[in-house]
Amino acid sequence: MGSESRRFPFTQYRYQTDRNLMKMLAMTLAVLLLGASAMAQDASQAEGEANGSAEARSDQPTQPAGERQTAATSQVLIPVENERTPIPALNLMAGQIAEMSVIGSDDEEIGGVAEVLGDRNGVPQAVVIEVGGFLGLGEKRIVLMLNRLSLDLGRLRTSMTANELSELPEFQG
Repeated sequence: MGSESRRFPFTQYRYQTDRNLMKMLAMTLAVLLLGASAMAQDASQAEGEANGSAEARSDQPTQPAGERQTAATSQVLIPVENERTPIPALNLMAGQIAEMSVIGSDDEEIGGVAEVLGDRNGVPQAVVIEVGGFLGLGEKRIVLMLNRLSLDLGRLRTSMTANELSELPEFQG
């Protein structure tokens, strides 16, 4: 009987380990499925834009990209405080995106992410990017919406060039 009482804690420990392993596997599967669905959604949106009809394109506003960007950021955006806030569009957390390099369409490094901005509910919507300057002098802080960014080998990529980004209004936050 004494030997059985010694085995019981081990069995309980093994049960806890199995439960923890199952939880970890379930979370990993959930993250992978969310990432796959986000990538599929991005691909279908890009395909829809590429295959759009002439009518759909004529309904699009004819504003320059900078003005559309300003109109999109006219909503109230506040800094995201929680570093564990997920950013589904990039399959990252807010803390992981801070200090990431931003690469332009010409494969040149444009700047780095200074902070993540979210709506009033704390859902990330945009990032503040420091562009231009040298060694921190003369930098300009601009806001770039998350739908303009994609993750590329540990860096953020945008379809805009450094010149297009420098024409955006400076962020005063």
